[in-house]
Parts: sequence; C-alpha cells; structure tokens
Amino acid sequence: MGQLLRITAYDHRLDVMVEHVLILGVGVAFPLNLAICLITGVLLLLKKIQWKPLPPWLFLCNVGILIFQLIVTY
Repeated sequence: MGQLLRITAYDHRLDVMVEHVLILGVGVAFPLNLAICLITGVLLLLKKIQWKPLPPWLFLCNVGILIFQLIVTY
C-alpha cells in the first residue's frame, strides 16, 4: 500500500482512510482470517463438519489470502 501511494500522485487528503484500511487489514482481518482457518481446519480434522457442505473454494481462497497476508506482514 505504501509503495502504491509513493508511485501515484498522492496528496495526503485521504490519510485518515489509509490509516483505517491499514488498521483493518493488518489488525482485524489478519487475526480473524487466521482464527477462521484454524477453527475450520480443526473441525474438519475432528470430523465435526464435512468437506461436502463446506464450500471448498471458499476455504481454499481463505487459506490463500492468509498465506499472502503472512508473506506481506512478516
């Protein structure tokens, strides 16, 4: 996000919104995504839920987003 702001002609009018996006993206979305992936994985392993009713593409996309967030954050 910072790199994108440096490349474009950013005039700092939207600093408040950029701060909110960063806080929500790193501080809220990342922990929630991690928790959902862990809970779903554990429930699948314990056979409390089954793979068939769970939309597999949703879980795989969520895991992909989590991996991307881990790479970007750390």
